[in-house]
Amino acid sequence: MKTDLTQALSTIRDEGRALGVDHLVSRNPTHVNYLTGCGVHSPGDAFILITPSNIVLFSDKRYEGTIRRVIADNPLIQMFIWDGLHPWDDLLSFVEPGQRVGFEKTSQYTTYNVVSKLQEAADKRGATLIGIDDIVMNVRMIKSPAEIALLQEAFKLSDDAFRYIMGQISVGQTEIEIAQALNAYMRKVSGTDELAFATIVASGENGDTPHATATDR
Repeated sequence: MKTDLTQALSTIRDEGRALGVDHLVSRNPTHVNYLTGCGVHSPGDAFILITPSNIVLFSDKRYEGTIRRVIADNPLIQMFIWDGLHPWDDLLSFVEPGQRVGFEKTSQYTTYNVVSKLQEAADKRGATLIGIDDIVMNVRMIKSPAEIALLQEAFKLSDDAFRYIMGQISVGQTEIEIAQALNAYMRKVSGTDELAFATIVASGENGDTPHATATDR
């Protein structure tokens, strides 16, 4: 499902202006995926700059093909492929001197090293770096009707999968075998190749571990 990017950007910009910033940078992979549709797994794979007019999606050659497909469907997203040497200077090149750039000060992806590099690039550009609350998270927390429908569909899939696997379990199967059967069923009926997290199947002494890892028990 695609995010209503026009509405999301409008809300983010309004909140950004209220906090005194013109641009916002995010390294959160979930934010990147939510706003651009480019699925990455690490903050080192890609990051975004939300500007007053669009989103600039920065990445390296590995994701160029994926990003080209993303931007073909959305003119609000612009691609920048970096050479890996000066990514923060590349980002600040989209910021005019005197403008204010916000970063997510409470994010787990905002490390000291990242902030120091951003500050260095901002100083060279004559821009101001400001730590702000995670306003993209605020937008993601309020679900649209389409997102609510998608969640309801996921809940139904989970219920159906549980009923299915309960009818398949037999004496002698291992936790791993049950987990694999459940994964295969969910992928088949959902049409996706990814699950929210590793499937938990726990029996016997493993049953009191909420986040157990399936074993050959």
